Order: sequence, then structure tokens, then C-alpha cells
Amino acid sequence: MIINRKDKIGYLDKDDLFNPFGLIEYDFQAQTKKEFSQFKDWKFSDISADKRYFALISDWITFRGTNKTEIVILDTVTEDIIFSTKDYMTYTVKFSADGTKLLFDVKGLKPFCIDLLSKTIVAKIPKSVRIFNGDFDLETDNFYAPVEKKKNTFCVFNFQDGNTQEYALKISACIHRVRFSNDRQKVYFLADDNALYCTDRDYKIIWKTDFNAVKAKTVWSSAVYCSENGDMLCLEAAETASCKWGADFVVDASNGKILKQFDAYKGRGKLKSDYFGNKFVTFKGTTLDIETGEVSENIII
Repeated sequence: MIINRKDKIGYLDKDDLFNPFGLIEYDFQAQTKKEFSQFKDWKFSDISADKRYFALISDWITFRGTNKTEIVILDTVTEDIIFSTKDYMTYTVKFSADGTKLLFDVKGLKPFCIDLLSKTIVAKIPKSVRIFNGDFDLETDNFYAPVEKKKNTFCVFNFQDGNTQEYALKISACIHRVRFSNDRQKVYFLADDNALYCTDRDYKIIWKTDFNAVKAKTVWSSAVYCSENGDMLCLEAAETASCKWGADFVVDASNGKILKQFDAYKGRGKLKSDYFGNKFVTFKGTTLDIETGEVSENIII
């Protein structure tokens, strides 16, 4: 699931188990959906910034005797496939700002960037970089991602010149996830010391939230969810001292203070995606309101 908050549009696929329609574009304002029946069993990997191009990924297929996944770039205006490949076991892909380049994270190879116009590989980045846990900065056309098993290190890949630079935070842990604040002025780094770090754009640490202090386990593996106005963050713990089902922690984005803790329970569903306002979507298609802790009865579509 990919949520476009600005345009109030959701991109849902078969991995959203509450969605019976397959690959759809859902307008939350009009409450209407556009189905892509040709790709009903495919999944969204990314959407170009102008919303014209979909990067779609298939389930595993057998190609040339080995397991692969197929990637298709669909032009939603002409409904033409402008690029496709099934040469790799691809985990995820990310568009450049103008939608003409695509960053691939594949099994057994270094991540690489393909120019969709020439259909050639134009850049490679270190194999230890985890694209899936990174974030894209549209204004600079840079993709930020953690470097696996290398303490305090993340990389910045520039789509325009194909260069990759490594940076280090002043911490002693490995970075697991990178996310920008909604206004792109701050960067959140989630590390395997079970702490969330907030930095400025020069990567100077502004604040730190240590989840070990509240006996929350494996918060480092959570996504970092942001409320729509950006003033609150939400992270998940797999387990806490008081709840074996885990908990959601609400963090003040201005100072890192933990504001609230909502214990999970059997059948509620873990968080899956950002949504609107102070709500986030669960894997069951309901929403969690991080102001009140209320879980909706109805699903989002």
C-alpha cells in the first residue's frame, strides 16, 4: 500500500489482505476506485512523483531455470508498458524525481540504477546498502539508505550523476531505517541499539529516543510513521514488559519525548501504512488513531 496524502489517493494491491479488488488506485475523497485488471495479481513497488508511472512487481516466477520476479513500468496515461525485465530476483525499485531512472534492489547483486530511456545500467551502489529501508528526497533527487552491518553509516545516492556518498552519524550502532520528516527539514534514523535519532540536514543529532528505557523490544525493526502534520511519530515494539503483543509508541517530533503508549492485543493487526490526520492503517485495513488509541471498526475502502 502506498498513500498519497496530498492528493488523497491510495495505491492498493493483493498484499493488502482486506482489499478484494487486486491492483487498484483508490480516491479517498470520491470513494471511487480504478482497477487495473491486467495486473490484478501484481503489486506496487513505487509510483513516480507525477503519478504517471507505476512500478509493478510480480510474484516469483521461474525464468531460465531460476526464481525471478518481473518488473513492469506502466504508463497510466497511455496504458503502455514502457519497460519490463524478469532477469532478476528484484526486491524493490525506486523512481528518480523525473521518473526516467529506476533504482533496483535485487538478490545477489549490488543495487543498480537503470535509465529507462536507454534501458541500460548507468550506476551501481555498494551491495551492503538496503534500499527497502531508505527514503527519497524529491527536491535533491537523492535516495538515502542504511548500510548494513557497518556501524553508524548510511549512503546517499544521487540519481542525476550516479554518485554515492557515505556518511556517518555520531552513534555506535548500525542504522536500520532512514526517513525524512514531512517537511524534509529533518531526518529520522532508527538504529539497532533500539533508539530513534533525529538530525538536521547536516546530520547533526537534535534528539534521541531510547526505547530500552521503557523496556520495549525490537523497536529498531519498526517502520517510522509520521502524522500528516508531522508533529507526531509512531513506532512499534514487538513486545514490552507489560504486553506480549507489543505496543505502539507515539513520539513528539519536536523533542523525541514519548507521549503515549498503546498496547496491542490479539487480532488488532500491526501497523502497515501512514494514513490521514493522526491515523495509520493496520494490516487488517482498520485505522489506529494515535491521539486516542481508538481502532476503527470499518476498513478504509
